[in-house]
Amino acid sequence: MIFYGNDFISPILGARKKEYIAENQSAEDVILTDGEFKNMQQELDKITIYDNRTDEDIAKERSKS
Repeated sequence: MIFYGNDFISPILGARKKEYIAENQSAEDVILTDGEFKNMQQELDKITIYDNRTDEDIAKERSKS
């Protein structure tokens, strides 16, 4: 298995049901090329990350745009 970027794993946020967790586990079977990972990382770098992720805070940020 190849890990890109950092050598740590973080939990899947928002996985509220067992079905979602099982679905996300299938992601370990995905193998990205170096180019695919680079493209994905470039797109992720464009996303603004906010510290507090409560539903209320997300709604406030969405209403600003």
